[in-house]
Amino acid sequence: MDRALIPLWRAVVALAHVYSTTLAGRSVVGGLTAPPRYGETTETFAGVPMRVGWWRPGRGTAHPALMLVIGAVPAGIDFPELRLAADGLARAGFMVMIPDLPFLKEERLDTTGGAQIAAAFAALAAHPAAAGVRGGARADRRAAAARAPRVR
Repeated sequence: MDRALIPLWRAVVALAHVYSTTLAGRSVVGGLTAPPRYGETTETFAGVPMRVGWWRPGRGTAHPALMLVIGAVPAGIDFPELRLAADGLARAGFMVMIPDLPFLKEERLDTTGGAQIAAAFAALAAHPAAAGVRGGARADRRAAAARAPRVR
């Protein structure tokens, strides 16, 4: 496949998986892609222990990596739509990490939230199976906020 088409192919696979599973009850790309490998670990980020869900493509060893943070949802990484999105991204060739951030599950503010997110992202970037990890604008802002001195 032409390397320029890989991002388009990944987008088609991820979206086709999510929408067909949601609308038709089964994935139209399920037979074309290897089932993702899923695992959970317990990690500590910025002094806070939490569950972490890891989705990896069914083939290969190193993959472009993404971290998803859902927001304030009590179900956390057990939120079905989030798991479906992670599964679709893994089928599309991405390694996906989802930290189960306690302050978001509990729908409360936490002054260490930015530091937790930044530490989780740093762990993803250091993971041996992660290739091509880059922070988006939101990740960059959160990491900067975590390092910024607190104003009282």
